[in-house]
Amino acid sequence: MSTTVNQLFTKLSDEHSNIESATPVKRRESAAQRRERVKMLEENPEEWIKYYFPKYAKAVPAPFHVAATKRVLENAEWYEVRNWSRELAKSTRVMMEVFYLTLVGNYRRVECGETERNRESEERILEEESSNDESESQARAGTSPQPSPQVERVTSRENTEVISMVESEPQMSAEKQCEDTERAAEEDSNDTERSAEEESGDTEIAMPYERVKKKNVLLISNSLENAERLLMPYMLNLAKNNRIIHDYGAQKQLGQWTSTEFVTRGGVAFRAVGAGQSPRGSRNEDARPDIIIFDDLDTDADCLNPDIIERRWHWVEQAVIPARSISNPLLVLWCGNIIAEDCCVVRAQKLADHVDIVNIRDEQGLSTWPQKNSEPDIDRVLSKISYASQQKEYFNNPMNTGRTFTQIVWGKCPPLSDLNLVVVYADPGTSNRDIPAKNSGHQTSRKAIFIVGKKDARYYVYHGYLDIMSQDNFMRCLYEARNYIAGLCTTFYVIECNSLQEPFHDEVIAKKNSAYGATHGGALSLTKDTRRKTDKWLRIEAELEPLNRDGNLIFNEEELDNPHMERLAAQLLAASATSKQMDGPDCIEGAKYFLDRRQPVKENVGQVERVNPKRY
Repeated sequence: MSTTVNQLFTKLSDEHSNIESATPVKRRESAAQRRERVKMLEENPEEWIKYYFPKYAKAVPAPFHVAATKRVLENAEWYEVRNWSRELAKSTRVMMEVFYLTLVGNYRRVECGETERNRESEERILEEESSNDESESQARAGTSPQPSPQVERVTSRENTEVISMVESEPQMSAEKQCEDTERAAEEDSNDTERSAEEESGDTEIAMPYERVKKKNVLLISNSLENAERLLMPYMLNLAKNNRIIHDYGAQKQLGQWTSTEFVTRGGVAFRAVGAGQSPRGSRNEDARPDIIIFDDLDTDADCLNPDIIERRWHWVEQAVIPARSISNPLLVLWCGNIIAEDCCVVRAQKLADHVDIVNIRDEQGLSTWPQKNSEPDIDRVLSKISYASQQKEYFNNPMNTGRTFTQIVWGKCPPLSDLNLVVVYADPGTSNRDIPAKNSGHQTSRKAIFIVGKKDARYYVYHGYLDIMSQDNFMRCLYEARNYIAGLCTTFYVIECNSLQEPFHDEVIAKKNSAYGATHGGALSLTKDTRRKTDKWLRIEAELEPLNRDGNLIFNEEELDNPHMERLAAQLLAASATSKQMDGPDCIEGAKYFLDRRQPVKENVGQVERVNPKRY
C-alpha cells in the first residue's frame, strides 16, 4: 500500500528540514532581478545545479559528470548507459538532470506558429508583471494602486511554460528603456542577417528553437520499495526546496501525493515502478513517459539465474519502452555498475547512443573524482574488502569465481635452496602506445612479476607483484624479486616481449634495467619471451587447470596477507574466456612454460643464466 506524502514527510522531517535550511532565498529581490538571475542560471546548467541543490552538489563535479549532463541536455531523444562505480553520484546526478529537464527544459526545434503563441503568452505575463510593478510603485508613493487581474500559469501546446511571478519590479528608467530598445534593434538586425544567409544557402531554413520541458518521469528499480526510495528525494525537493519554490512556484499539487506517484502543479508526473510491474497507462493527461530511468535494475541474486534476466529484459523491451510516445522524444538512462557478465545493464549497452564506463580509479590508478574521493580514502575502503569485491563494485569487473578453477591450494613451499631452478617471469603489461582509451570498456593491463619454482611434479608460487604501476616501480619490483631469492638457487629472468612490446622494451625497459642495475648490484640478464602466443585463456586453461585440479599448483601460505598474491588468486578463480583481467595467471603460465623447457645447469649457482632464445 502506498503511503501518503504527509505520512512520509512526518517520517522524514529531519531530511526535509535539512533541504529547507540548505536553500535560503533572497526575499528583497525584484521580479526583474529574479528573472535575470534565473535566466543566467538556466544558461549555465552546472551553476543551476549548484544553486538549487547545494545539499547534494557539495563537491566540484568531475569532467565526466559535466560531459554526461551536457549530452542529456543537448539531446531530447537519447539512450545512455552509465556504468559508474559506487561513490560517483549516479542517482544524484540523474536527479538533478531530471529536475532541470522538467523545470527548465532542453532546446527543441518547434513550428513557427508555436513560437509565436508562446511569445504572446510571455508578453501577456510581462504586461501583468509591469502592471503589478506600477501598483507597487504607486503604493510606495502614497497613491492608490489600480486593481490588476491575477496572473495565471499559461501552458503552451508543446509544454513550454511561462511561470507567473509573484514579486514585482520597479519601473524601468528612460535610460534603461533606451538601452533595451537599442539591444532589440541590434538583435533584429542580426536576425535579418541570419535569415538572409539562410535564404542564400542551399540548406533548408532552420526551424526556431525553444525550451521544451519533459512532462512524465518513470523511475524504475529492482523492486517497488527501492523505486520508492529513488522517488523520495524528488518529492522532498519539489515540496520543500525553497529556491525551487521561490523561482519556479509551488510544486506540491493540491490533493494526494503518495510514495509511488504524484503530479506537480506544473503538470509533471513522477511514478515509481518496480521490476515486473506494468507501466502501461502511465499517462499524464496526453503526455506519455518522456523520461525513463533504470537505476540498479540488476541484483546479485537475479544475475545468478539466467531465466530471471531473460524475463526482465523482455519486460523492459515489451512493456516499459513501448509505454513511450513515438512522436515525442524520450530520454532513457540506465544507472548501475556491471555486476555480472550477463545482466540488463550490459544488454542495454548494445542499444545505447552512449555508454559511459567510469571506475573509482582511472587507467593510471588515480581517483576519477579526486574532489570527493581522495586516494587515502579509496585505499582505506578497498583494503576492507576482497580483491574480487573491489573489482565488481568499484571497477565494473565482475569476477564470477569457481567455474573452471574451483579452488586455490595454499601450502608450504620448499626452501629455495632445495630447488634446481626458479623462474622470475615478468609481464610489463601494455606499452604506453597501447593503453586503452578512457571509457572504452577495456581494463588496463596490470604489470605482473612472480617467482615460480618446480620440485617433482609440483609448481610453487613463492612471491610476486600484480598491480598497476609505473615503469620505475616495475623495475624496482624486479630487483626486489632478486633480493627475495638472495642467490639461493639458479634464477632465470624472463620478460614478456611480444611484437607490440619489443620496441618499448628496447627503448625503455633495457635502459631502465641498465640504469637501475648500476646502483643495485649489477643489471639483470633479461631473456625476452618472444613466443607467438595462442589465445590467453586457452593457454591458461590448458596449462594451469590440470595442475590446479590435481593440487599441484601451490601458493605460498606465508604470503596469504600479500595483496598481490590475493589478486593473483582472485584472477585465477575468476578466469574464463570472457574475463577482463588474467594478467596474473598469464604470468604463471609463462613461468611454467620456461620451467618445463629449461634444463638447469648445476654450476654457477646464484648467477643469472644467458639462454639462446632460438632454442625455445
